Amino acid sequence: MKYKFNGEGGEFTIGILTNKERDFIFDNVKDNGSFKISFDEFWESENLPKQWSDFDDIVHFNTPYGDGGWKIINDENEEIVLEDSLKLGSYQIDFENDDRFEMTDDNSKIIIGINHLNFWGDKGLLTEKSNDFDKDLFKDLTKESVTCLMTRSRERGDFFEFELPHDFDVKKLIVIILDIKFTEEFYVPSVDTIIYDGKIIEKDFLGETQIKERVHNIIEIDYAKDTNQFHNESILEFYTE
Repeated sequence: MKYKFNGEGGEFTIGILTNKERDFIFDNVKDNGSFKISFDEFWESENLPKQWSDFDDIVHFNTPYGDGGWKIINDENEEIVLEDSLKLGSYQIDFENDDRFEMTDDNSKIIIGINHLNFWGDKGLLTEKSNDFDKDLFKDLTKESVTCLMTRSRERGDFFEFELPHDFDVKKLIVIILDIKFTEEFYVPSVDTIIYDGKIIEKDFLGETQIKERVHNIIEIDYAKDTNQFHNESILEFYTE
């Protein structure tokens, strides 16, 4: 039987800005987040040649957010499982053994390595450890005066559908949510992988959502060599529809 995953979520992207792109944004966005120019003159312009969604060399995904009041519904829009359900199976991510896939307690618990997840991005975004980043990306992020554009699209609706048995056992259903932290102020929890009865469930993307807004942040990269840690900070926030 087919079910839909409904809730709030959207596209999430992070990409490195050139100094020219960063300066153009600061020159044309006020401190309160309002624009000095029209949207038509902003994205895909001479000084900012790409759309926000193309600033994604660090990460790019489109999924429900783990704290967005998600729910699993059937074809009649009946709520079958809610985000705060206590009956769902549980999971633990093993960041030391990337290939681990260990089910226990009658397939209601899993310890899983990152290689089995859907996550497209550097492991360092999840662990906050510098040695978990791709070497070339780490080199780019630790250069002098690096800034990034981070965008979160806030949408609500049906994101994907998948198949489960009609009388599936909720305790064997595991919804894995990853916490992506790129700044000191907030993290982005994203619904990543669904497992049922010991098997990873294939998801068919729907994208039947309505956009509420897009939140853009200019992130200043702050890497401390003495502690070998990132302490990134949002230095500008603005919104587009």
